[in-house]
Amino acid sequence: MGAVLGMGKNLHFVQPEDGSDRLEITGEPFEVTNMAYSSGAEVKALAERTLGIPPSYWPFYTEIDLEWDVPLEDARLKCAHLREVFSRHSPADLPDDYWLRFLADLLRREWDFYTHL
Repeated sequence: MGAVLGMGKNLHFVQPEDGSDRLEITGEPFEVTNMAYSSGAEVKALAERTLGIPPSYWPFYTEIDLEWDVPLEDARLKCAHLREVFSRHSPADLPDDYWLRFLADLLRREWDFYTHL
């Protein structure tokens, strides 16, 4: 099962150009990719086991299906907290896991992120 991974700076909602009532998330810059739900679960478990980061720190929203339901303020707060935690770890000391290192790099670049199904 896949999840949407949204990432960028200054994440916020905008009204789509098509006039739809559904809000869209954007940022400056903003990118979206897919991440397997199992990869997110593995990141949380690995980070807890090796770095002591509780699973609740991650802005992974498994109960949300739609972009406009993403709690952006909560995601920004969680990313700020994760940024602080990861600042205590050298990138070279992180476990050799693609997604964990990818997300840690986003945080180092001052990007925020979130996932939803």
